[in-house]
Amino acid sequence: MVVNRKIKIENEEIFYFLEDNNRPKVLFLHGFNSSHNFTFQLRQNKKRKYDIVAFDFPGCGKSSNNQKINVENYQKIAVNFIKTLNLKVKIVVAHSLGAAIGLHILKENFVEKAILAGPLNPFIFDSSFKKQMERLGFWLLPRNLYEAKETVTNLFYKDKPNSEASLFKSAIAFFKLVEEKKELFSDMVFDQILNLDWHKNVLLPLYEQKNEYFLIGAEMDKFVPLRSVEKVGATFGKKVVKFEKTGHAIFYEKSDLINAEIEKIL
Repeated sequence: MVVNRKIKIENEEIFYFLEDNNRPKVLFLHGFNSSHNFTFQLRQNKKRKYDIVAFDFPGCGKSSNNQKINVENYQKIAVNFIKTLNLKVKIVVAHSLGAAIGLHILKENFVEKAILAGPLNPFIFDSSFKKQMERLGFWLLPRNLYEAKETVTNLFYKDKPNSEASLFKSAIAFFKLVEEKKELFSDMVFDQILNLDWHKNVLLPLYEQKNEYFLIGAEMDKFVPLRSVEKVGATFGKKVVKFEKTGHAIFYEKSDLINAEIEKIL
């Protein structure tokens, strides 16, 4: 059985996708300005040994945005989503910004284990990533079509739009979406994602927890550099799996490898 519907949580209408086929439940948390559809390729794998559960955070996909958008509200939404549906979640799999939410529900013991892919982390502020950090804000909230084109180009390692025309078309669509949501996401980007103090005070303590999580880093990730993910692993004694020839769009480029890592720890 597959469910696609909305549910009222924290004064928001949250759209979710849920498989209920008597298999272990794996909750997927998308990254910044994405949606539950980042699981699309995984859903095509009919030989999976687990059920996929995913939802759209406020301001994303088909969910509403009635309140201020920030990580703390996303964390509340995730916790109450699990509570409201009375889910027994085996693993949470989080991408990019979703790691801040995945680590929170892991710390609160709503899941047994976590896999964090290309996870936002405090070590992106290392001086060696200075140039990338200077561009990150513009990639997340591009001010013009040129920056939107940069975003689309830098998300991928290989499977980029296969012509200048299709790249430009993708950039136009992305820029239009961002223009509609710029004010909505501005505080989250500049007060949290790009704010070192927020990373130190909020995100770092989540990484310090003793609960079981491991990390996936992409060799050619320009948004969350592989070396920052490796530093998380080295600092907190966590396993890091490296995906070669992969960009930040990990679930798009390497869904088969993601699936394999999930099934290893089911």
